[in-house]
Amino acid sequence: MSEYKITLPQPHPRQYEFIRSPAKRKIIRAGRRSGKTVGVGIYGVEKFLTGRRFLYAAPTAEQIARFWTTVTRALAEPIQAGVFKKNETEHIIELPGTEQRIRAKTAWNA
Repeated sequence: MSEYKITLPQPHPRQYEFIRSPAKRKIIRAGRRSGKTVGVGIYGVEKFLTGRRFLYAAPTAEQIARFWTTVTRALAEPIQAGVFKKNETEHIIELPGTEQRIRAKTAWNA
């Protein structure tokens, strides 16, 4: 994996706080446009790259789109090289043959 460039945005100080928090469950109380979705995108990519599965669920398609943009930009090079498989319809990126995946879906009226 080290031969492919992963391009994550630089988190601002408040994003860094929850990205690095050791808490198993995180509740983020912040206003609109404070960087929650992008911060969670950074966190999700980091977890995915350590071999974990990551599910992002949000109430609106707009939030899914912002998260998905962050994730796909970060992983663009290994996706283009065929290391990871991307499914735009289901919003899934996975390492073929493993359980390692990152997924985004709406949680409205689950």
